[in-house]
This record gives sequence, C-alpha cells and structure tokens, in this order.
Amino acid sequence: MTHQSSIGTEQIRERLSELLGPGAGEISDDVVLAVVDDPLYLHHLLISRQTPAFLRLLLDSPPETAGASPVPRSAAKLSRQAASSFWKWAKSGFEFVPDEQYERRLAACRQCPHLTDPPQSKLYDVATVARRGDDRKICDLCGCVVASKARIPSETCPDPRPGRGDVNRWGEKVGSPQ
Repeated sequence: MTHQSSIGTEQIRERLSELLGPGAGEISDDVVLAVVDDPLYLHHLLISRQTPAFLRLLLDSPPETAGASPVPRSAAKLSRQAASSFWKWAKSGFEFVPDEQYERRLAACRQCPHLTDPPQSKLYDVATVARRGDDRKICDLCGCVVASKARIPSETCPDPRPGRGDVNRWGEKVGSPQ
C-alpha cells in the first residue's frame, strides 16, 4: 500500500512539474498534499505560472491539508471529496467549462438558498484567499466554494431543481455534469 501511495505522489509531482514549468523548481511533499486536498490551490498555482514571484510564494507556503484543520464538516469527508474532484478534473486535462456555462452555473448558485458564507477556518481562508464578495461563498450542501466548483466540467450541483427531480439547480441532469 505504501508503494502505491508513493507512486501516486510521484506521478502528481511529475505532472505538477510539467504543468508549472521549470520556474517551479522541486515540488515538495507539502505542495503535493495540498494540491490533492484543495483543487483551488492547484487552480491558483496554474494561474500563477506566468507570475514567477507569486508562484514561488504559493509553492513556498502551501496551505495546511484539511486533515490538519478543524472545520465544521468532517475534514476526512472534505479531503475525500476534494481528492475525488481533483482526480476527475485531472482526467479532463484540467479543463474549465466555457464562460457561458460558468456564468449560468454561478447565477443559479447566487439564487440558491444553500449559498452561504464559509465557516471560520484555515481551510476556507486558504480556499478563498484570492476571492472577494460572493466569490467566497460556499454551498451549504457540499461545502464547496461555488465559484471554483462551477468552473470544473466534472462537477455538478448536488441539489435538484425545485419541482423538477430530473435536473439540478444548474439546469443539468441530476448527478451528471454537462
């Protein structure tokens, strides 16, 4: 089992090195764990590739993993959820939904009664560090930062649209991203 875990870690480290380029230098174990634990951290790394100073800052100070931060939701559950989301996103080639779909998803989230402020925790502080206003909001059903979740093609809204059990609040088939 340890052997399999180290292979996974090395594969993630190699892929990160490829994605971030030579300016990233050596990728630490803490960075690998943070990327698996928090897809938003990976997002911040990817958008910082062209800003070496900011990329270096992010790589030198990775967020603590969810397992080390007490949060109202189970840290283990959030960790599993984040890891699962990360792997699905990785399989898609780290693609994002088209802007039109993203805006449609966000508009639905902004009207949703489950949209709420994140709880006070280091995990959410890190996950929303580059976000302001409504972009800091989370879904009370799943715990995700909606502005991040809505960007990822493999993600889906967990709440069926009221009066229609076949689609979620994003107007997409329940349980299936579009």
